[in-house]
Amino acid sequence: MRLSLATLSATAVAAVAVARADQPPDDYVVQGDETCMEIAAKVLGDRRLLPELHRLNPQLGPLPHVLRPGQIIKVPHVERGPDARLTRKIGDVRVRRPSDRAWDAAKRGMDLFRAWRVGSEARAAAEITFADTQQLYLREHTVVIIYGPERRRARVDAPEAVLEHGTLRSRLAELTGGPVTVTTPSATAELGAG
Repeated sequence: MRLSLATLSATAVAAVAVARADQPPDDYVVQGDETCMEIAAKVLGDRRLLPELHRLNPQLGPLPHVLRPGQIIKVPHVERGPDARLTRKIGDVRVRRPSDRAWDAAKRGMDLFRAWRVGSEARAAAEITFADTQQLYLREHTVVIIYGPERRRARVDAPEAVLEHGTLRSRLAELTGGPVTVTTPSATAELGAG
């Protein structure tokens, strides 16, 4: 498969994380100097869900909490949906899971997850719609790596695309609302809106 590689950190945002009240909470092992706020962002995908952690862990006592590495706390059971979906494809479009070496034929409507690759062959194109409804269009000979999960928007103060080979459409700035820095093997460019 002859493809170019475009990795987009600014567009791969918003995994769907749904806390399931009908499921018992999960155990979480505190790592390093993590705080409740960091755990809420990491596990639940949103720092604003911090009160849910406190509700499940009354043994932590009043704020501020001091968590220890290895300490076990309860977190809501979370089911994650796909990070993106292949909403349109023309021609030969392929996907590759991170654990696989071989590329498989992509199907319109298929779910896409973190670290999956989506690639378009000659005379092919694809449209990827992320969980937050942002869309990314692939032309022929392009590979995109899906980054996720992340419920909140990626930082848009420094969106970046890395292009190893091929062509990158300058409409990427429309996805982030601002300029996008594109790094190639020989140069760095900043693309404005439009």
